[in-house]
Amino acid sequence: MPMKTYVGYDLGDGDTITDILNVDPGKSAANVEFRDMSMPDTVYSGQAMPTVFSFDDEIGDVIFSQSITVDPESVKNIVAYFKRRPSDLLDIVGDVSSELEEIRDLTEWSDNYFQRLGCGEEMLRFKNSVTTFTNAIFSDENYLRRLRSALGDSEEIEFCVGHPTDWSELDVELYKLILKGSVLGAEEFEGKKASMRMEAESRAAFMYSRWNTAFSVFPSDKSILLIDVGSSTIDITVMKLSSQNHQYNTGNNYLGARSIDFMIRDWYLEKIKQQPVMWEMYQSMVNKNPTVSNALTLSCRRAKEQIYSFTKRRSVIGFGLFPGIELTQDELERIIDETPVSRILKENLGLSAYEAEIIGNRSWKELFRDFLIGKKEEMEDQGIELGGIILTGGASRMSFVPQTVKEIFDGIPEENVIYDMDPSRSISKGLALAGLSRDRAEVFDADVRHLIDEKLDKIIGDNIPTLGSEMGKVISDILTPKMKKHVLSWRDGEIDTLENMNKRIKEDCREEKLAGILFNDRRYIQVVESWLKNKVGMDIALELKEICDKYGVRNIKIDDLNIMNMPSIDIGDIPIDPLEFMDTLSAVIAVIAGIVSATSVVSIMAVTVVVLSIISETLATSLFLLLAGMGLPGWTVIAAIIGISVAKLVSGGVRKFKELFRERVMGWNLLKPLRKMVSIAKIDESFQ
Repeated sequence: MPMKTYVGYDLGDGDTITDILNVDPGKSAANVEFRDMSMPDTVYSGQAMPTVFSFDDEIGDVIFSQSITVDPESVKNIVAYFKRRPSDLLDIVGDVSSELEEIRDLTEWSDNYFQRLGCGEEMLRFKNSVTTFTNAIFSDENYLRRLRSALGDSEEIEFCVGHPTDWSELDVELYKLILKGSVLGAEEFEGKKASMRMEAESRAAFMYSRWNTAFSVFPSDKSILLIDVGSSTIDITVMKLSSQNHQYNTGNNYLGARSIDFMIRDWYLEKIKQQPVMWEMYQSMVNKNPTVSNALTLSCRRAKEQIYSFTKRRSVIGFGLFPGIELTQDELERIIDETPVSRILKENLGLSAYEAEIIGNRSWKELFRDFLIGKKEEMEDQGIELGGIILTGGASRMSFVPQTVKEIFDGIPEENVIYDMDPSRSISKGLALAGLSRDRAEVFDADVRHLIDEKLDKIIGDNIPTLGSEMGKVISDILTPKMKKHVLSWRDGEIDTLENMNKRIKEDCREEKLAGILFNDRRYIQVVESWLKNKVGMDIALELKEICDKYGVRNIKIDDLNIMNMPSIDIGDIPIDPLEFMDTLSAVIAVIAGIVSATSVVSIMAVTVVVLSIISETLATSLFLLLAGMGLPGWTVIAAIIGISVAKLVSGGVRKFKELFRERVMGWNLLKPLRKMVSIAKIDESFQ
């Protein structure tokens, strides 16, 4: 892997932040370090910036939230809360999933193509807002200076962009296509090779939580539920600690906490209306700039965050030159309890009539509770047993959120409910980790596939002779009685020739018959299992261990990697979309186990058939040698019986005579007295 920088870009509906991860080739993911970045228009490094922007009238540049809320009258076209589910903005009815492949192949946005799909003004506003805001961040001189410093000697940069977990594939591809039109979509950034990758936000948050949190508090045999309560959406992911492949992924694309910001704004405006002078001043501002309400909403959002972040549980909403209005937690929760969410979302975000009908007149708390109850039932139906919960997302700080979670999931001990101490950065850091892990998974996977494609057959083949020698005694014990029955029939004259005796033996030892006989015999199964575990499995484990050492996989023993052992790492289902190479490793062990099992069944049966074929072919020779055991006088008698002259015996020598004899004796119907010369004791000796 080249020296590479991963930029986790969490473009949220309420806040936006990036995190930087510089990685040396071969460095373990457990030891990587993040670079704290200061976002444009923020004071402290590692602090998220509100997802709000506008244009400066005089210079025409994009400006961010601090200037907007301090002097809202000086700006126009204030854009906020623009993160939307792309498919909601298609002005058509029906399924457009058939267009997915074509959208995926597009390298840039095509107005003509999307107009045909029904993309109207709302979609174009969303597209322009995303690209304008993104370009403004990654073109900001102060931000770029810090980013250049963070890049260091990196050869490549990858932008890992988050998306709500419950978005469809179509949503993700549309969002990715929009971002391709930004600076992130270029193949070069700051002179470095650049690329972009999309990642589910809750899965990224889980990855960071696992990387950052002492997960030892969780029971290892159960699953962990991560609930990401964001501004626009609520996302849920359930995973095992030993895997990044989700067991359960879901969410709600409309139940974010932004609706509460609009509720507070409406409450604030009702207060302003009671002061005629202030109300007239506000209306005058709106007449000049209809988007000024977005700046006010941002101020209301900050007041909400202060209420749930500080012990005073109260805040003052400050907006421009207007007098501050105090809001307490009790008053805020009364507002939340009494306001129907559907009305708020219809008025402010154009919620469809269909979605509004589903939401009904329920409050935010009621919807959140119902959402959790429904998801808990789904998890129980799928047999998912939870051992812990991680709460993240900025809105998880609202006290009634963890309270509701504990009430619904009351079977989980309180100490197993972990609160993310830095929810604003969990996703951005997790996105950067996810980019690194996917790259490692791909390279790791290539090495493992080389093992499968180039080495697996040889490992099995090299161990076949050992298998043959180990199973010989078992096959003998199991099949000798069946074979001996045909030898005795030949001895007694019931089978006319040794050649036909062989045919009877081979008929009994056809593969389909052998399978039924051998695979139901415990002795045979034990030999095969021992061979697979101690020979094939161990050789493959040594190869896997070498790969693991190469990629810094620690605390994993040879026995853990023995595909025919019971691995101590959790295999689970083969992941379709692994987030790190431990997933790939688990998948590989499952895949190799399947390959080896299938190949070995064929190989073992082939060995068995070959062994039995050798036995049956040499058995006749063995019986013949018993007949020839009388020495030269005996040979003379036998030669006379089958019509070979003594002169030929003398001139050709005994060895030549044996060859001639064997050629003829196999198909010769020997006289019964001659056959009787082969005693049962001698037959037993031949089998040995």
